[in-house]
Amino acid sequence: SVAPLFDVWYIAAIKSDRAASSAALKKALQQSCAKKIVVCKNVTQAMQRAIADCHEKDRIVAFGSFYLLAEISQNL
Repeated sequence: SVAPLFDVWYIAAIKSDRAASSAALKKALQQSCAKKIVVCKNVTQAMQRAIADCHEKDRIVAFGSFYLLAEISQNL
């Protein structure tokens, strides 16, 4: 599992019928030993929170489906 490799996970459900819910994502991350999980109402909020909490040498990594990446690219 990669969960413990990240200090904070910002999660949000995406706009797709096939997407897992935020609750399901949170549960899976908790079971994978994630250090800190922040549940956001949408992808835009998750991005904004990650950017706001980011320090000088931090990195923001986004991964998931193409649906997620499409939502992120609309906000760049």
